[in-house]
Amino acid sequence: MILASTALASLVSALVLVVPIEVVLAAAAPVSDVPLWLLALIAALTHVLGKLVHYAIGAGALRGAWFARQRAEPNAEWHERYARARAWCESHGWGPFALMMVSAATSLPPYAPMPFLAPAAGMRWPSFALASLLGRSIRFYAVVALTGWLPHWLIGL
Repeated sequence: MILASTALASLVSALVLVVPIEVVLAAAAPVSDVPLWLLALIAALTHVLGKLVHYAIGAGALRGAWFARQRAEPNAEWHERYARARAWCESHGWGPFALMMVSAATSLPPYAPMPFLAPAAGMRWPSFALASLLGRSIRFYAVVALTGWLPHWLIGL
């Protein structure tokens, strides 16, 4: 039951940007009867599944009318930044993957906009999903593992 609840909470957290899954994981870990690595992995898998929806939205925006208008009439500064970022991504094949993994693990840079931006950087969805899964697994395992170090009175046990 705890795995299903965690999976659902993680999916909702991925889709609704203001719902943090880390709070749910920190609460679930001390009372979980499953291994912590499994709890973190299930949370990471369902979180990335939700983020793939955001990736699809970002990819759709690239083909949509709004982005076409922005491309047709970009201000010079936006166009220059986009061109620089795109050139860097193309010249450093590992760069977008590494950046996505670090963002997913540490939220530096913030992970929330990354799924929307990944298609614009030329990152394909399998690379996005793998980098996100690795990074989110590290982050979520750190959260559930660290709750074991907290004093029991702090978490109400």
